[in-house]
Amino acid sequence: MIQASTYENEANLSYDCIPSLFALYPPQLIDAYLRSQFVNLPAGFMYSNFDRNLNHTSETMRDKENLHIGMDFNVMNMTAIINVLRNDDPQTVMELTGVRDTPTMARMLDEPYKQKGHQIWI
Repeated sequence: MIQASTYENEANLSYDCIPSLFALYPPQLIDAYLRSQFVNLPAGFMYSNFDRNLNHTSETMRDKENLHIGMDFNVMNMTAIINVLRNDDPQTVMELTGVRDTPTMARMLDEPYKQKGHQIWI
């Protein structure tokens, strides 16, 4: 195994690569990606900045509203987060989880939403 840090490859990177990592990643991922260290990422780590009270919305989907969908394309466990824009601010109004595959997800989005006049953006 060859273990090298990003610093050791700095000459081959864009000038802003390392500063952008510090701007984008929390300390645990900096250790993993930038310093080439093995780190233990605890459960729920990917959502460490999520605050259920701060990030909550009671917004709901309105008729014929454009739906902006973030999707995780897994087999046997797809997920979709359905968002709407209110004053250019995305609001998550629904989530589909545990969906079998892409054709199933397409049906789940087409039947209740597209057929009722929503435009869908994935």
